[in-house]
Amino acid sequence: MTSAMNAQLKVRYGRFIDPLPSEDTIAKFAPFGSAQKIGRSYNFPVYLGLPHGVKHNDDHTAFTLATVIAPVVEEATLSGSEIALRDNVAYADLFATNNGVGDGQNGAAFMTASDYKVLGLMKSAELYRELALVYGPGSTSTAAANIGVVSASVSGADLGAGQVVNLTRASWIPGLWPNMTNALVDVYQSNGSTSRATGVTVTAPVEATNRITLTKAASSAVVATNDIILASTAIDVSCYGLQAIMENTGTLFGISASTYPQWKVNSYSCGSSVIERLDVLSIGSRQHARGVTKGGTLFVSSHAFTDLAEEAAELMRTAPDSSDVVSQGATKLVYRTACGPIEVVSYRYMKQSLGMFLPKDLVKRVGSTDLTFRDPLSKDDWFLQQLADSAGLQMRIYSDQAIIIEQPWHAMLVTNISSTADTTPA
Repeated sequence: MTSAMNAQLKVRYGRFIDPLPSEDTIAKFAPFGSAQKIGRSYNFPVYLGLPHGVKHNDDHTAFTLATVIAPVVEEATLSGSEIALRDNVAYADLFATNNGVGDGQNGAAFMTASDYKVLGLMKSAELYRELALVYGPGSTSTAAANIGVVSASVSGADLGAGQVVNLTRASWIPGLWPNMTNALVDVYQSNGSTSRATGVTVTAPVEATNRITLTKAASSAVVATNDIILASTAIDVSCYGLQAIMENTGTLFGISASTYPQWKVNSYSCGSSVIERLDVLSIGSRQHARGVTKGGTLFVSSHAFTDLAEEAAELMRTAPDSSDVVSQGATKLVYRTACGPIEVVSYRYMKQSLGMFLPKDLVKRVGSTDLTFRDPLSKDDWFLQQLADSAGLQMRIYSDQAIIIEQPWHAMLVTNISSTADTTPA
């Protein structure tokens, strides 16, 4: 192209692409309505034992009744945990993008600066909400769950120099790490309570080898094998996520899982193999024995979903017809099981080795508010303020919530899934 022609050529732009399309989430599955909004806490009764004052008799006399053994009812209690995010927008950006918006050649910008910031804050808040609901480490000084386990340090002397680390196949979350570039995380030793370093920056995720780079300026800390990774500032102040609830064997929300089996989530192992139709049917039969009759949803990684979809495709037979194209595959799988229909959902933030069966109508979010930009004192005002010493504004988004399984033994944690498409450390 000659330089003489440059002035004659237009610069054209494509449509603004939303980089994070919506899909099935735990937040969508777990309702958060007016009934779950709390003041100080959310309390509910849990039936943990039947009355057992029974006496058998065969002489048809006025026999003496058995001593009463009363049913056991305990009260569970929990409150929400807060998440707050903020971002700044300059006056210059506000004015420049306020001169008309549109795709292609229409308007001066693809979207206004305020819309752009709101979009980013909402998507980021949705991400951190999901991490809290599924992998929240809980409100104690020992993390009850994490978002990744270090497999090995690949290179780098310490965090100050930048360490390249691999995460284990089992703990790798395929949909998470590409969205965590420049995010802060906290690294703890394998005991879950000893801090290795906090406020560590994540860069350069490599999906094919479960690899991320961790950096903290001037830090001499060295990340080691079996260290765990948490969302920044989450330890000791987060809600208990589903993994923590499902792995609990002690006292949680005021009730002991070691005393009452109804308060303990059972597990099902896939034996380090792919998950198959028989596994889903087995989950259904086991849950039916525990009283589940309405079915539920099984959340698995996209890799595990692919194996189930492929198995279903192999069992399909297509009758010959005049069509030249036969569509195969699946975007949704529903299995008829002993406990009712189980819908399998491909969940982007599920660890490769895990699946979570959640019973219908028994998983809820509680707290004072879901994600919101709005000041509760005036529904027309946003969390928006002038920057005191800078030419710009600050926007904020806030939530206060936690997740609960009201009858934990009706849920099931599926473990040791090893899918065909899983990525592994290298």
